[in-house]
Amino acid sequence: MNHLLVVILYRPPFHTVFTTLASIRTLQPESIWLIHSPSETLPPLPDDVHLLEVKPEELGKQLNTLIHSRQKVDSVLVLFAGVQTLIHEATTVMASGNEEQVWLQNQAWTRSPFPDTRYIPFKEAFLAYWLNQLPKDIPFQQLKIPSQGRMPITDRAKLEFAGTYEQPIEQLTCPVTVLIAHYNHVNTVDAAIASCLVGRFVPEQILVIDDASTDSSKEHLATWEHPTIHIHFLKQNGGKARALNAGLPYIRSPFILELDPDDWLDPDAFTKMRESILSWPEQSPLLYGNFRRWNSAKHELQYKGIAKGRPIYSKAELLAYRHPLGPRLYRTSSLKKIGGFPELNYADGRLYEDVAVMYKLLEEGPFHYVDQTFYNVRNHQDSITQKNHAKWDGFLTHLKDLD
Repeated sequence: MNHLLVVILYRPPFHTVFTTLASIRTLQPESIWLIHSPSETLPPLPDDVHLLEVKPEELGKQLNTLIHSRQKVDSVLVLFAGVQTLIHEATTVMASGNEEQVWLQNQAWTRSPFPDTRYIPFKEAFLAYWLNQLPKDIPFQQLKIPSQGRMPITDRAKLEFAGTYEQPIEQLTCPVTVLIAHYNHVNTVDAAIASCLVGRFVPEQILVIDDASTDSSKEHLATWEHPTIHIHFLKQNGGKARALNAGLPYIRSPFILELDPDDWLDPDAFTKMRESILSWPEQSPLLYGNFRRWNSAKHELQYKGIAKGRPIYSKAELLAYRHPLGPRLYRTSSLKKIGGFPELNYADGRLYEDVAVMYKLLEEGPFHYVDQTFYNVRNHQDSITQKNHAKWDGFLTHLKDLD
């Protein structure tokens, strides 16, 4: 293993770097690199450790460039700081690893470059997503992760999420269309879309309606080339309800999952969804469950726990619900029967479209609650809901127009 390149992906706290360095010394690597972001200040390290400052959004690109620049390298080990390597001797398998570390040889990195981080919600899912995208004809050996000791709740939540990625032998279809109303979310929409395509079950269709975004979204979304993905660009911004309604004529699936462009799904979301659909009463127009809450601040996501749902039986209970009801899986026939998402006169129909449509759907039948969690919500100060708490009372007054 004289031509081994080791790349450590930095994550705090800093002292864990030394744990990883100690574990790789017996491998006698040719060179060791530590990749960190510009916002991270590092104390002195051993002279044989090279530092590479990389912007978070350029991690995949810069990692690929680094590997290809080392022409004599025949093996590559990439792992997160704090991880003790499980690799102790050479193996004939082209790739081996888990969500914490990957070992590559025989030029496996040329056949499966590391991905752009725009497809994942946070850096800790980087290696797990790469393994998920690994070509099926590359021999791979799964390495178990040692039991973890005490660790911060956010770190544990991210590790558990990354652990739900798998390498499906084949992908099967779930009878669902994912409907995304998009406006100026160029930095997060790719992760939302990609999260629908990584599990054993995938949706029949992913339908993105761009509501006349003013950022670089149009050029960005146009780069997606996948038979499941269909993107429509509206010429005039009309708000979320109108954008969602613009997508309804294109939907033939019996069920619709509404996905916000700054949220994302678990890799096994459609497997769980399929199980829930099988027990969903036909007279029920909407199925919902629980979701994880993540706070976004300074380009980092902090885990805030699970917002656990509960059954509701009336409009009064809906309006008293303590947090947004979700995720929302609509029965397509019921949603089209009520004319789609109500476009109220209040605030030009741009607020609380989720409450308005559920208020109307309750007239079609009872909602069905399932105690499952596969949806992740990103809370941030720029969201419309966060900015408009004071307008709730005015919305309630106009909501009566639907009765």
